[in-house]
Amino acid sequence: MSLDAYQPCPCGCGKKIKFCECKDFLQDLDNVSKMIEGDQRHAAVAELNRLLTTHPDQPALLAMKGSVQMQLEDIDGAEETAKHFLQVAPNNAVAAQAAAL
Repeated sequence: MSLDAYQPCPCGCGKKIKFCECKDFLQDLDNVSKMIEGDQRHAAVAELNRLLTTHPDQPALLAMKGSVQMQLEDIDGAEETAKHFLQVAPNNAVAAQAAAL
């Protein structure tokens, strides 16, 4: 299933993707989403890490990475990602939830 610009942004800001700052890399988010759906979670984390090198504080990427790390049972990695996410977006509900796990 492809991401739609009118879906809620995975960053947790409450905006539709079209109105969020991540709209500029919707295609990248869609590719990662397809990797996750295809059970290619390790590839998805690798792609998210690549994207985070150019967008290190992007909440949508951090939210997706933390989620995939939890699915892979990489608890230490997920905790590290959640801490960074919470530093970047301290008022974000998704970041707070990720940090609480």
